[in-house]
Amino acid sequence: PPALQYDMERMTNAEAVLLPVDEWDVDTAQWFKLVVRGDAADLAAIRPLVEARFGDALEYSTSSPSFYELQAKGCTKASAMRLVADHLAVETGHPFLTVAVGDHENDLPMLTAADLSGSPANALDAVKASTHFHLCHCDEGAIADLIEQLAAHLGVEM
Repeated sequence: PPALQYDMERMTNAEAVLLPVDEWDVDTAQWFKLVVRGDAADLAAIRPLVEARFGDALEYSTSSPSFYELQAKGCTKASAMRLVADHLAVETGHPFLTVAVGDHENDLPMLTAADLSGSPANALDAVKASTHFHLCHCDEGAIADLIEQLAAHLGVEM
């Protein structure tokens, strides 16, 4: 496919090789994420096949209708957020309130792990259902909207 050819031509790691799926070693591989790009209907058709093949050995999600993501087990936005928050708590001696914003399936673990979370108006319905704050569309200033709503929620005057 042209998208894959485009990506492969720009690879900078001469050691990187895309092996046939039967040769993937998901238990010892040193990788974090594989993004499969394509038509939404095609990705929806291959998703159950991939997930049946690898079971719970990987994390699976979509980040848009045309991006299907496979990640190393435990490697999610939630685990990264927790790692940063824990590191900052150790460095400063103070716990941190975690706040996350997301719009798609790949954001769900982070949104549910965050102390407070928001979703823009253009988010998937499942994402909106999992968040504390419903924000304006991401193109209309969702982060500014989040800051205003957080301030109101925390009783801080702006």
